[in-house]
Amino acid sequence: MQRIPTNSFIQVPLENNLVLSNKKDKLIILSPEGKTIFQEYSRGKTSEEIAQVLENQMDMPNEEITRFVNSFLSSLAGQSQETFKNAGDEHPVSLPDYLPFVTREYEIYGKRCVVRYAGPETFNIFHPLIAHSESKNHSSKKVDLTFDLISQDDTYAFYRNSREVVREKSLVYVKNVALFELFTALYPEQSWLTVFHSAVVQKADRAIILSGYSGKGKSTLTAYLTSVGFDLVSDDLGILEAENAGITYTPFAMSLKKDAWDLLSGHIPGVAALKPNKIYEEIMRKDLFFGIL
Repeated sequence: MQRIPTNSFIQVPLENNLVLSNKKDKLIILSPEGKTIFQEYSRGKTSEEIAQVLENQMDMPNEEITRFVNSFLSSLAGQSQETFKNAGDEHPVSLPDYLPFVTREYEIYGKRCVVRYAGPETFNIFHPLIAHSESKNHSSKKVDLTFDLISQDDTYAFYRNSREVVREKSLVYVKNVALFELFTALYPEQSWLTVFHSAVVQKADRAIILSGYSGKGKSTLTAYLTSVGFDLVSDDLGILEAENAGITYTPFAMSLKKDAWDLLSGHIPGVAALKPNKIYEEIMRKDLFFGIL
């Protein structure tokens, strides 16, 4: 994992949270757990040592806390990597020669992009999230961007127009960076401030951010709220604009884990008819879910 340049951040306490600023164009708001992780990491502690500190804050087994710490640090490193570049990073890593497992073309808000997948694992974790945007009939219309999601040397990497954007051992983390990169690359005119691991719904002109750990019910609650009059803004990624601190709509499908199916079926009949998909060892029901509500 890339080293996080902790000394390059201005740190501002916000109640139990911590706000990080890179003094230029990035603002990151850390939860109380994230605040502890960042502070202990800054003191030079390992992931295992940080997990021991967090045992009193998180009702989870130590192994799960350690995985959470590693995932959090990888995410923070990814968010800082574009801002804090070394002189040797001026020439990005080029795409290696490889034979794609499958290639898919998508049209998102009127723009077309191609994603080439190295194998079934990368395809299964990424494609279902944007499958509803797939172009069934390829045309001669210009493709705006080309992306590659590949595995190499025990890591996963995501490339934009043959230039490496991110490389990590965690495919889940690379997938999240890839989604953010795909969305923001299609809208280069916008100024993006940060991204939250959250679901977002809207009522009138107010957005509500539902944040929490994976598997704690964000998407389940979001699905229910959209069935009773809320609008879906985003599932899993809340993207914040810098100009007006607004949350932007994202075109990714909503995910419902197996435990949510029976719970929601009594409120939303369409859930039972959704097609199950196996995504990164989990069975989920995914579709253009907000289209049936």
